[in-house]
Amino acid sequence: MKKIISVLCVLVFFASGIAVSATSENAKLDDRLIEEVSAGKVFGDEIPDSFKTDLQENDILISDASVLQIIPLGNTVSTMTSSTNVPTALVVTNEMGEYITKDILLLIGQDGGPDHISLPTVGENSVKASSTANFPPLSWDGDFMIHATAEYQQYSGVYIRPSEVSFSYTKYKDCNISSIAVSYIVDGFRCSYPSFTNLGYDEYVYSVTASSSSPIEGWTYRNFKAFFSGEVLYVGAGSPFVGHFLTFDFVKNGVSRGDTVTLSL
Repeated sequence: MKKIISVLCVLVFFASGIAVSATSENAKLDDRLIEEVSAGKVFGDEIPDSFKTDLQENDILISDASVLQIIPLGNTVSTMTSSTNVPTALVVTNEMGEYITKDILLLIGQDGGPDHISLPTVGENSVKASSTANFPPLSWDGDFMIHATAEYQQYSGVYIRPSEVSFSYTKYKDCNISSIAVSYIVDGFRCSYPSFTNLGYDEYVYSVTASSSSPIEGWTYRNFKAFFSGEVLYVGAGSPFVGHFLTFDFVKNGVSRGDTVTLSL
């Protein structure tokens, strides 16, 4: 992974009517570069071409059909109500039939906690090819970033078969990362596949974890552990814990921290 530094314009992300901005001292706000996203997400063809290239160069699958979301930690959708101090993660979702990948970027600040991430977008009236963005954007002011990927199969929108998790990290400032563990966790009810018949078990938690006690920057750590053959997990309803999540546990400069990103279906 590499860090791209280029600052030529101001880009603004609107999620559920709430503005989150990245600004440059020398940039002038251009209304043509503002895109309102009422659903709290944008598609790959709505972001600057340069930012799309930056994501691809940092090993993130991105196409015009990719869905990008800014997700406050612990929430399933962008429902931020006030300041840009709310910690967030960037989630990029790609669907290939029943196969889905979610790339999650979690920026860690100087205090060891997750930082705020905003998403640059452009309006359809702007010339995307001439627009540029910096990676990370100006609003990403953290010490290091974890890039994690969860892979699974999804059926009828509410049945999941988890299979793999991976992660890598990039430093933006001098710090010591002595361990990282990323877990893809699915909480639901076991059902047969392809009939989707409830198998009568209690609520079940399935976890796939990738970890390293001395992670090397830029190296990808991966764990493949597919869910039981002939079964899926129903995550459409149940207890408040039903759903799927990505948990991050790491030690930075000798201090242990843990955070969770709740993934949407």
